[in-house]
Amino acid sequence: MPPFILSIGVGCYEMMSGNHLWYSGLSENGYPDFRPTGLLTNTNDFSSYLSIYFPAFIYLLLQKKTWVRTFIALSSAAVLFFLVVATESRTGLIAFLITIVLIIIKLYTKQIALFLFFIGTCVVSISLLVMKLFQTQEFSYFVGKQTSTDQRLLIYETALNVAKESHFLGVGMGVVPKYIFEALYGTVNISANITQTMSAHNFWLAQLADIGVLGLACFLIFFVWLLHQAVKLFFTEKGLLAGLPLCIIIAFIAISIGSSSIFEMRVVWLGIGLALAIVHLNLKKKEGDL
Repeated sequence: MPPFILSIGVGCYEMMSGNHLWYSGLSENGYPDFRPTGLLTNTNDFSSYLSIYFPAFIYLLLQKKTWVRTFIALSSAAVLFFLVVATESRTGLIAFLITIVLIIIKLYTKQIALFLFFIGTCVVSISLLVMKLFQTQEFSYFVGKQTSTDQRLLIYETALNVAKESHFLGVGMGVVPKYIFEALYGTVNISANITQTMSAHNFWLAQLADIGVLGLACFLIFFVWLLHQAVKLFFTEKGLLAGLPLCIIIAFIAISIGSSSIFEMRVVWLGIGLALAIVHLNLKKKEGDL
């Protein structure tokens, strides 16, 4: 919990001051950038990190349900919502909102859940309306990212073509960025001034192009099994702990189609490990071994 709280604090500082930690990718811009990255390197990673570990934070916070703890939980949800919006990550925002819905379903009765849904919908709608009226940077970025969307589509098309040309057998780990760089810049000669190349921005397409159908199938078998167990646990067991695996997997799906550095993000794979551990302990409990 302390690292998560520290990361939120850093994100709030970045959002208010425009300054960043030295290892943040935005620190190299040379001008104030109010998009938060927390303890990570870019905005998409930070929004995904918040979506993954927010349910675990709420679970630990509400071990003892008091009005003070409930107020802190609601306040933190509001703060994290504005942090995720400030990152300008569309997939991160979708994952966070779905996570909020799943948390409410597991914590409250149907009547209270419906009331909170109504309040939450009003808050989100009013926030978007205010951003539209004042033409804030966040709103224009969410609805006007045509250039970014076109670039993503070109990257996806390139990765898919690489997979087809290899007859879906894969070209080897780490090779796809070379093809994407060539598609974007027209050359494979990387300038000395460029600190990193462009990845596929899609975990599934990257896997398909890198290691082919067989490699992707191995991960899909594990992932589908884990998703099945998470959904089953969500609907058959009571308590927020039973909802954590599904929340984490939803966030992972969002990250997998939005982040460019999912392979290097240890926090993502630790989150998957946490979901797997909860599912495993529940299965052991049913077998009578716990």
